[in-house]
Amino acid sequence: MAHIQRRGGVGIGLEATPGTAVTPAYWLQVDGNPTIGDKFEFANIESARGRVEKSQGQKLMKKKGEGSVEMILDEVACVIPLAMILGSGISASAGGGLYTHTLTIANSNTPKTGTIVLDRITDIRKFAGSVITGLELKVSDGFAMMKMDFVSNESATGAASESYST
Repeated sequence: MAHIQRRGGVGIGLEATPGTAVTPAYWLQVDGNPTIGDKFEFANIESARGRVEKSQGQKLMKKKGEGSVEMILDEVACVIPLAMILGSGISASAGGGLYTHTLTIANSNTPKTGTIVLDRITDIRKFAGSVITGLELKVSDGFAMMKMDFVSNESATGAASESYST
């Protein structure tokens, strides 16, 4: 199963060491266009030494990645963002298409981070050190949906090999 290039495929994997990129363990079933990208914050240079004009340009102060992804919720996708928020998550098949998920709250100051990969075929971006900033669940007569908001380190280029489960 492939994805539409303008939407991109979105993969996610939990990092063992915060900020160290990993290969996505799961490719999400994205609904709509993901809004994922790099954000840059600039500050005006306004020193008055030997200059008449108020601003002498700008300086890049901060680089980060951020975005949101809305996905169809399934038995695997639900655990990854919850494990990132709470600290750890383990899934095991209970048979008959059912899964048992064990989520444990980590009582530490070290956040559980993940790598989020946006694969647009010609432009593959990896957002390492991602942490969840918001999570929204929607349940209706159709598919159960989850919207995940995150911030991360600045993106890096890389390769991706998608694999979707049916």
